[in-house]
Amino acid sequence: MPVSVHLLLRLARIMDESIAVSVPMEDGVFGNDHNTFINSNDMIQFCLMQPISTICISIYMRHLWSLLKMKNEDHLYAFVDPGRISNEAGKVESRSCALSLRLESAQVDQLILAPYNTGNHWLLAAINPYTALLYYFDPLSNININPGMKNIVELSIKMFNAQKGRKNRKKVHWEVVKCPRQPGLVECGYYVMKYMKEIIGTPSRSILNMFEEKETYTQEEIDVVRVEWAEQVDGYIK
Repeated sequence: MPVSVHLLLRLARIMDESIAVSVPMEDGVFGNDHNTFINSNDMIQFCLMQPISTICISIYMRHLWSLLKMKNEDHLYAFVDPGRISNEAGKVESRSCALSLRLESAQVDQLILAPYNTGNHWLLAAINPYTALLYYFDPLSNININPGMKNIVELSIKMFNAQKGRKNRKKVHWEVVKCPRQPGLVECGYYVMKYMKEIIGTPSRSILNMFEEKETYTQEEIDVVRVEWAEQVDGYIK
């Protein structure tokens, strides 16, 4: 376990379970200015490489957004709050509407990164709403696109086109990305975080060829993401 992750784990284990740490989410992260909260249980699960919650993914996305801001590259990518579109967020229509509203704020040729939780597994969609080109990432490397995610995303594209008054809209096209595959049953959330880090880190590369047939990530590669996350969270603990 990396030192910063170990130190956060020690701190989380002595925290009162009723205490939630506030993390500011500026307007640029998900399109609305608000605070989100993480408790010690979420921290412990992350530090121990257990399945991670939506809030863990969201905090890392905030970190990626801040990196883009520092490099003046936030016009290239935008992020969707996974807590508003994932399977447990409510009815299909409301989740699709939440995603559509986020797409409406996108700039032309901006890629929208949308992590999605099926209930027990994390997936990632990278969406260009103006070209209706969608990239699909599954850490289990399934060929078939998850039907729940497919339904939400395609319905949101229809809403986006209707709102923008785009009559000559293109047909939705999915590209399944051959991405590194998780070795076990619990790493999907960490892999989705790593995918997003690689996407924004190499904007000039084709997403389809980004991973160069890399079969999986080493633990050291995943730990880079875990260290970044742990240092972010530690900075918000008073």
